Amino acid sequence: MSVARIVRTLAAALLGLALAACAPPPDGGTLRDLNVPIGVTSRYDDARFGGAWQVRGAYPVDGDLVTVERIGRVQDGAAWILAAQPCPTCPVSQTTWVGEVDVPGADRLRSPTGAMRRAVVIWVDEGFRTGAIADPDGQFAWVLDRNATGGADRIKAARQILEFSGFDLATMRMRP
Repeated sequence: MSVARIVRTLAAALLGLALAACAPPPDGGTLRDLNVPIGVTSRYDDARFGGAWQVRGAYPVDGDLVTVERIGRVQDGAAWILAAQPCPTCPVSQTTWVGEVDVPGADRLRSPTGAMRRAVVIWVDEGFRTGAIADPDGQFAWVLDRNATGGADRIKAARQILEFSGFDLATMRMRP
């Protein structure tokens, strides 16, 4: 086998792996062990959690997400504004997900296209600087922080909580 053919074969294999890593979980798939219990943190406070958060960690399904903002009560519900930027030079686009509050800290959201998500705040530090938000069905999870950098100890704690909650962190992408 020629060197060029080996290089082409390896390149094709690596491209396939990269594309598979970017795909969302397969239908019915999950990013977490559903046998592990998950719930809202007892520390949750609606007023303190509201506002803008930097996405410091997310799975490939949300790989271009840069900020998340939760707006409190909106007609007996909540709104989350998700800002995405597919590349460093691309413009930021915002999508508003509106939904119902199941219990404080757990929202059932609908995108403008009708996609559904459950966003549960499973952990937040005492100062409400860092949090771990996840879907109990394992479709997504985020590590959020009020700042784009710093807080390594809190970021580590958020990841540990996600792992403790059954999430496989191998494919979660982290930002510095």
